Amino acid sequence: MRCVVPLSLLLALSPTLARAQAPGWASLDLPGGRRATRFVPSAVRACEPAPLVVFLHGAGGTPEGYHAHLEPHAEALGAVLLLPQAAGAGWGGGDVAAITAGMDALEAELTIDARRTYFAGHSAGGAFAYLLVYDGSEGIAAVFSMSAPHYPIASRSDPAHAAPIRMYYGADDPNYTGGSAGALEAQWARLGVPYETDVRAGFGHSSWPPDAVRAGLEHLLAVRYPGAPTPSRCGGADAGPGAIDAGDAEDAGASDPDGGASDPDGGASPRDAGAADAGDRSPGVSGGCATSAVRRAPPLAWLAVLFLAACAWRARRR
Repeated sequence: MRCVVPLSLLLALSPTLARAQAPGWASLDLPGGRRATRFVPSAVRACEPAPLVVFLHGAGGTPEGYHAHLEPHAEALGAVLLLPQAAGAGWGGGDVAAITAGMDALEAELTIDARRTYFAGHSAGGAFAYLLVYDGSEGIAAVFSMSAPHYPIASRSDPAHAAPIRMYYGADDPNYTGGSAGALEAQWARLGVPYETDVRAGFGHSSWPPDAVRAGLEHLLAVRYPGAPTPSRCGGADAGPGAIDAGDAEDAGASDPDGGASDPDGGASPRDAGAADAGDRSPGVSGGCATSAVRRAPPLAWLAVLFLAACAWRARRR
């Protein structure tokens, strides 16, 4: 008996398999003319559960402005990155669908670990990251914000898990000197959210030492969302030895590619500095932010595997 995979399944499957073979940066075209970039570390295999960090850029910025600051640490730690592009200068409720679509695209390409999905961001993006996690979604393990302004949150939307947050500020950042850091610390204490604050002298709103980024990613990857582990899809002898668990990854002395201070936007612009993150203040910025889409049905690649396995079983029965 011959097993023939339906043509429609092959057509849907072939681009998925092709994308899964391309580590590094790639662009994602999303519905509605939206876009994102993604980074896949060289050690990550499509069939092994991998951690995902969704990083949101600062107001007026682009995903590409953060590539050089995130890539070496994500590569060393084995973390997949998703960097969506905001529709406007800042982030708002209308961006949630694009963020979810980007996560869907990665889940079609890779096996994303449902317990190791994280949100992070800079300035307006850092604020939107914590608003998404604490004020409208479930299933996110931890948060890392950089230079974020303060926005009030009345209560946590996920009663099962208080996602710990790490906040970075340059000591000269108006969001730090203006009181956002202190107001957020008081808010996290009231909400029962574990937090830690990293303040570095000599840095401003859009600058930081590379080890601050590394520490933020390590903070994320050390946390697991409660629940059963996402199983490997490798199967047989291919599962296990090459798997990478970024939470336990050992840093073999990653180099410092940035050589000190970082400035992804060419200096803090007025619209992305201090309390002037007006892009976040659009209606619905903290509403409609469900990200339960991190738990999804198996992509088409695995449906094809199941189909072929069923064919083989039927052949042996004859």
